[in-house]
Parts: sequence; structure tokens; C-alpha cells
Amino acid sequence: MLNERRASRPQLRDGHEDRDTTQPFLYRLLSNRRGYRIGETALLALSASVPAAAAAGAGQLALGILGGVVVVASGLRNIFDWRHSWVRAATTFAAMQQEYVNWTDKRGDYNTSSDEGSRRMLSQKIESLMRLETAAWATALNPNKTDGTGGGVAAAAEATR
Repeated sequence: MLNERRASRPQLRDGHEDRDTTQPFLYRLLSNRRGYRIGETALLALSASVPAAAAAGAGQLALGILGGVVVVASGLRNIFDWRHSWVRAATTFAAMQQEYVNWTDKRGDYNTSSDEGSRRMLSQKIESLMRLETAAWATALNPNKTDGTGGGVAAAAEATR
């Protein structure tokens, strides 16, 4: 049965199976989810430690250090933006899975194509989803780029060619 599943997986242009294409997105999704959860939990715990330390009679130096750590943790949350990255990666991965299900069940556009044509179509749609997600990621990293390249989306589109 496992060999039947492998045989039915679509091959992309370079001969690799589609699971090799979606693995980076699954990794990114899980990594961003983990970063979001750990970061938010740490920030909450650090923020709660400031009044707790004050109530316990901690000195001004200790309270200042704790406050500084909270500010740094909050800044890191804004820099890495794990929550939005997690949502974006999850949305892209879900769209890839939906295309794979549609291809497997021969639904929608895949119903009218030959096997070779539907594999090519799946490959193109998966690659398009990857380019869109990469462009969104690049834009999120540098939305105000003004060097004439058209911003992060243009740079990402150029990099994927």
C-alpha cells in the first residue's frame, strides 16, 4: 500500500515528489507556531514577574532589569512576528494540501486533464503558491523598500525566477 501511495504522488518538473516541495512550509509552519507560543508565554511570565518582584520587596535594580528584559522580549516579538508568519505558512500549507486532494480525487481543473497534464498543473499551482508565500514573506520583512526594485514582492519574484 505504501508503494502505491508513492507511485501516485505527482512528480514535479525536476523529478522530485510533491512532498519534497511542501516540507519547507511544514517546517516553517511548525517553527513559527513554536516561536509564537514560546515567545508569548515567556513575555507573559516576564511581565508578571515585575509586580511579583516588587511585592516581594525586590530592589530598584532588580525591577529595572526585569522591566528591561520585558521590553527586549516585546521587541523580539515584534521583530520576528511569529504569529503572522505562522498564519501565513499555515494558510499556504493548507492551500497546497487542498490542491493535492483535488488532484488525487480528480476534482475541479484536474478532472478534465490527462494524468500528465494534471501532474503538470499541480506542479504549477504548488510552485505558484510557494512564490506567493515567498513574496508575502519578503514584503513582511521589508515593506518600505525604496531602492527602485518595487519593494519586497518584486525582489522575491525576481529571486524565484
